[in-house]
Amino acid sequence: FIHELKMHKTLNSYLRIVPILGISLDESTNECLLITEYANGGNLRQYLKNQENLTWN
Repeated sequence: FIHELKMHKTLNSYLRIVPILGISLDESTNECLLITEYANGGNLRQYLKNQENLTWN
C-alpha cells in the first residue's frame, strides 16, 4: 500500500493517472483503501481484457 502511494506521488503529474482523493480503512478487514476519482470505462483490469491490440503512444 505504501509503495502504491509513493508511485502515485511520483506519477501524479501525468494526465492519465486517476487522482487519489483520500484514504479510508475498512474496519471489517483492516485494509486500507484508496479513494479515487471516478474512472469512466471501468477499471484497468477490465480495460486491458477488452483491448485486443494496445499501443504505447
